[in-house]
Amino acid sequence: MLSAGDAGVTTADVPPWPVLIVDDDPEVHAVTRLVLHGFTFQSRPVEWLSAHSAAEGRTIMAARPDIALVLLDVVMETDRAGLELARHIRKDLHNRTSRIVLRTGQAGQTQPLAVVEQYEVDDFRGKTELTFERMTILVKSALRAYGQLRDLEQALADCRESLHRA
Repeated sequence: MLSAGDAGVTTADVPPWPVLIVDDDPEVHAVTRLVLHGFTFQSRPVEWLSAHSAAEGRTIMAARPDIALVLLDVVMETDRAGLELARHIRKDLHNRTSRIVLRTGQAGQTQPLAVVEQYEVDDFRGKTELTFERMTILVKSALRAYGQLRDLEQALADCRESLHRA
C-alpha cells in the first residue's frame, strides 16, 4: 500500500481515514472535532462521521465497513447501547478490523477489563481523561493498527489469489 509520502503520490490520491463518533451528546461530537481539527495521520486527513444513537451507528457501520475507528459512547438509548453496538459490529457485521474505543462519562459503572475482553473493543476511556495529547495518541494508535490490519488482509487476499492461479 502506498502512502502519501511515497514518490508520485499526492494527498489527493489517498482517501481520508473514516472515523465515526457515536454519542448522544452533540457537544461530544463538536469537542472531538475541535480538539482534532486539522489532524492527519500518514499524510491523510480524517473524514468525520457522526451518529447520535446506537441505532444510527448500526446503520452507518452496515453501510461503511471501511470505518477505521469508532469512538463509541456506552450510555445512549440504554445503559448498554454502546456495548450492544460493539457486539453487533464484531459478531453480526463480522467486522474485526475497525478499531472500537469506548468512551464513557460514567466510568465507575462498568468494569473496563471485562468490557474490553467481552465486547472485543480496543480501548475503554473516561471522557474526562481524554486530553488533547491523550486523544491524539489514542487516534494515531488506532489508525496505525487499522492500517496494519488492512495491509495484512490485502496480503492474505493476494496470497489466496496467487494460489488459485497456480
